[in-house]
Amino acid sequence: PYNRGNASYVYGDLPLTLVRVAIEATNNEDIGKSKFFARQFSALADLFTIFFLYLIVSNLYGRKIGLFAATFSALAVMQIQQSHFFTSDLFVNLFMFLAILFAVGIIQYRESEMGNEELEIKDRESDGTETDDEASRLPNYTPRMFCSPLLWLSIGFGFALGMAMASKINAAVLAIMLPGAFIVRYFMYDKNRKLSANHWALIALFLIAGGLATIVSFRIFQPYAFNGLGLSEQWVKNISEQRLQATGEADLPWNLQWARRTHLYSFTNLTIWGLGLPLGILAWAGFLLMGWRIFKGEYKHLLLWGWTAFYFGWQSMQFNPTMRYQLPVYPLLC
Repeated sequence: PYNRGNASYVYGDLPLTLVRVAIEATNNEDIGKSKFFARQFSALADLFTIFFLYLIVSNLYGRKIGLFAATFSALAVMQIQQSHFFTSDLFVNLFMFLAILFAVGIIQYRESEMGNEELEIKDRESDGTETDDEASRLPNYTPRMFCSPLLWLSIGFGFALGMAMASKINAAVLAIMLPGAFIVRYFMYDKNRKLSANHWALIALFLIAGGLATIVSFRIFQPYAFNGLGLSEQWVKNISEQRLQATGEADLPWNLQWARRTHLYSFTNLTIWGLGLPLGILAWAGFLLMGWRIFKGEYKHLLLWGWTAFYFGWQSMQFNPTMRYQLPVYPLLC
């Protein structure tokens, strides 16, 4: 949009780029019909999100539960409604759920390369036989780190997150899920183990790799946010102006509708209209049950439950808690 003389554009360019490339690849360049072509891409993005949801849930709970989750998500009113419009939201969901799939892979992976060597170090430490040579093993971990699936899962998470941010910058909040996945791994597998400094050093390297992958991905898929290696002043200004509107500090006519809204506004609309009351009741009942099971020590639920609770609470507290902004948790509630 900047190239066409539009001074303000706060959404990501990746959805526009994908649709433009597809239009040219299919020789469907009638500009009058391009919006319908773009709407079909929104529907396609939601279908892929539902597929990723199926993979996520199947990995954690089995295929049967995965099919139920995918079916419920396919019937969610808000997802169907948004599939009829060319907006960035369903593209954000697509890449966010791809990132979540990588995060679930991190907590599901059991036999890591570092795990067996950690046990050997632990045994030597308990025997008191560890030598100075054996104590400084971090350099030996460097080549093995590149063979660890946890490294590539972290990089995959970061790359998908960068694409989500290139669709809408608010997706950056998902970054907390990568360290969250390693925290959940700790509670699931390592809570009762004595872990060496090498273990934490490797995790730090995985997190850094994920962060670098996010930056590279965002730089590739949102080039208009940059001026060379640095950020574009125009883009930063646009994002700052948009944040003023979203917080209510900018006194604009369309912001008046959000004045004096209760913080239950988002919950009410999501439950009654966004999911539909039968599915909405089931979703929140499942949410409470999952929270109870986490309290009882079933930590495998913590990643998805924690993200849903955090994101829903964060968006509900915003000045403009529109139900469209809650789309990243609709499939997970399902």
